Amino acid sequence: MVTIEHYNVSDAQLLSRVIGDIDAPYQTFDRQHGLGIHTRSLADYWNLSGNERTVSIMKKVDVIQAILSDNNAVAEENRKVLDGVGVFGINVMASPGAGKTSMILETFTRLPEGTKLCVVEGDLASSLDAELIANKGIPVVQINTGGGCHLDASMIRNALPRLPLDEIQILMVENVGNLVCPANFLLGTHLNVVVASTPEGHDKPFKYPGMFNAADVVLINKFDLSEVFDFDLEYFSSGVRMLKPDVPIIPISCRTGAGLDEWVEWLLENR
Repeated sequence: MVTIEHYNVSDAQLLSRVIGDIDAPYQTFDRQHGLGIHTRSLADYWNLSGNERTVSIMKKVDVIQAILSDNNAVAEENRKVLDGVGVFGINVMASPGAGKTSMILETFTRLPEGTKLCVVEGDLASSLDAELIANKGIPVVQINTGGGCHLDASMIRNALPRLPLDEIQILMVENVGNLVCPANFLLGTHLNVVVASTPEGHDKPFKYPGMFNAADVVLINKFDLSEVFDFDLEYFSSGVRMLKPDVPIIPISCRTGAGLDEWVEWLLENR
């Protein structure tokens, strides 16, 4: 049995995903005037009177800050729930197709006797991955975000009562496939796992620094195909190390099983 929850995305949530850090220095190209404009922040750019930018941006800023603050408060509640029953929560983040579900299933088969896990599965639509997980006898709750590009703490809060937390030791949350938004929303879990894959290329830490900066461990899946895709492990690792010098980087293959024992050993030592 797969429990499915559906969510719709508000305009404010979409705005927060698009803007990101509105107070960060911002470089843009103004198509109207054909000029490169460097402003103190994205909010400043949107408020340039010469370009008739909306002056309502500060109201939107307040909304964004409220969303993140409220989300973080719920995340703290989720953490207390997990801590109260001795469950270790893992937020699994990756691009679509990187192998999040496969990694979860392979992790499950390698856990020692007496260590059980359950899963919260996040997708825009369908329950395909949740059904694969349920077929292995793993308790799972499916969250369909209705177009939302990430899970948030409220979604996890609603899912927790539907899981047998008193019977398991590890909760794995498979976030929506996306290398941008999931890194910005705390869920209340204890560990962030980023799953990269060789077909995606070795430049992802440079293109998506926010995601890799949030990682507590990086798994490089499909490493058996690294030669096929000319994947440069040294270059990839240098991008990660620029952000987090000490983060573990573990090449794995869910097809051949390579590296998975090392990953599970690391997990059990660090949970």
